[in-house]
Amino acid sequence: MSLVDQGFSIGGHSHDHPLYSTLSLAEQLDQTRKSMNFLGTRFAARPKTFAFPHSDNGVTDAFFAAVFSENLLDVSFGTGGLVTHFHPRNIERIGMEKTPNPASRILAHQFMRATYFRFRKVK
Repeated sequence: MSLVDQGFSIGGHSHDHPLYSTLSLAEQLDQTRKSMNFLGTRFAARPKTFAFPHSDNGVTDAFFAAVFSENLLDVSFGTGGLVTHFHPRNIERIGMEKTPNPASRILAHQFMRATYFRFRKVK
């Protein structure tokens, strides 16, 4: 029995793991299309999800407009932590790698950061 048969989903993560902020819009779209086309062909992956490698910094609304209008993705995942992204179908996640800190400290920092941003919006 495969992982998909057991209820797991498989999402894209780019063709060769570049830092998207260093790519042109055309290269960002090419990386995403190659990744999602492979998953669609190989696994018939549903829902169509994509998690940005490294970071979603530097990814513009033009990227999101293209991938969602093409029906290439159902949802994407950034790395901004517990804050709301400007595009409603890009959900930010918490990066747990690239730090020696334990998960409890990373989460505490993210909750404090989210509270700070919410407080700033209230003023």
